[in-house]
Amino acid sequence: MAHQELRGMMATRRLPSFGFEYFAVVMGTGIVAVLLPDLSASLVPVAKALWVLTASILVALVIGGSAWFAVHPEKLGELLDNKARLMFIGCVPMAVSSTANGVVHLEPNLFGTSTNEVMMWVLIANIVIAIGSGIYAPYRLFAHHIATLEELDPTWLLPIVPAEVASFQVAVLAPHLPHGAAVNLIWAGYFLWAMSVPLALSLIAVIFLRLSVHRLFAPHLATSTWLILGPLGTGAASILALGVDLHKLDPSATTSALVGAGLIGAITLFAYGLWWLAVAGILSISYKRRGQYPFTMGWWGFTFPLGVLTSASWEVATTTGAGFAAIIAHVLTLLLVALWAVVAGTTLIALRPHLSKARVLEATLAD
Repeated sequence: MAHQELRGMMATRRLPSFGFEYFAVVMGTGIVAVLLPDLSASLVPVAKALWVLTASILVALVIGGSAWFAVHPEKLGELLDNKARLMFIGCVPMAVSSTANGVVHLEPNLFGTSTNEVMMWVLIANIVIAIGSGIYAPYRLFAHHIATLEELDPTWLLPIVPAEVASFQVAVLAPHLPHGAAVNLIWAGYFLWAMSVPLALSLIAVIFLRLSVHRLFAPHLATSTWLILGPLGTGAASILALGVDLHKLDPSATTSALVGAGLIGAITLFAYGLWWLAVAGILSISYKRRGQYPFTMGWWGFTFPLGVLTSASWEVATTTGAGFAAIIAHVLTLLLVALWAVVAGTTLIALRPHLSKARVLEATLAD
């Protein structure tokens, strides 16, 4: 009888089913780990600990998710047929990028002398996944779903952004690779950037229209406006870092021009991102004042998008030497760390009842 009551209790309040959105935890934690040392070198041990956590969660999600879908293949079909949850498929390659960048910055000897080669093959595999995400999700949307303008929300950006995130991963890794491989990957990075940024900018324009002619997004999507920072921040950081890397490898008039063009593009996208950051912040305050800000896994949308915008600010500050850009970079990094702490803490609080009930059920069934 006790067993039946416990099963009933668990049935009414289960953990959320596994989905691609859980990889957003890896994305957000990984970007915080990479950026922490920019505040102070004394934070490197903390950053390394966060990276270990990031990598552990990624491994757990990949292994656990693969096992789950192997046992329940119908669940994968249901996930891909769900228009809202399908968009989070882009979180998988972005989680890999976030973790891989941490290896380069924080654990360069993780695999000994083979670390850079291993990370190059991880990058190549991730590029394939990122391109696949950017093609597959829109195809499913076009061919199998019908949506109105009012149903459009910023989560639609998620499957098309991984290509530019991978291009920034190229810029992070390239300086550590042999000359030939580095140059080829950087040119590939430009193609990845071009496969994502123009499409993302087009979609952002439509999102602006949707916000202008319809009411605000539903409360469970309150954080989604922050996702717009993602393609703008990554696009800015990537286009600038790729040019700088290429010019260091092959100094020429062409690569010098690419640095200049990249700087103009980066400043444009970065400033555009700051505008959206202000709008997203004001909208979040509006939701909060109305008492319409329920916790969801979407809260992790505070972290990675803001993190890549912060990365862009550091790239601009480093390249230009502008003092105000460095101030913005420090402020954004502090904001990122604060938001990550709030989201991570709230996530643990939200999961605690589920984990406690799971332990009780396991202990009872074992008796």
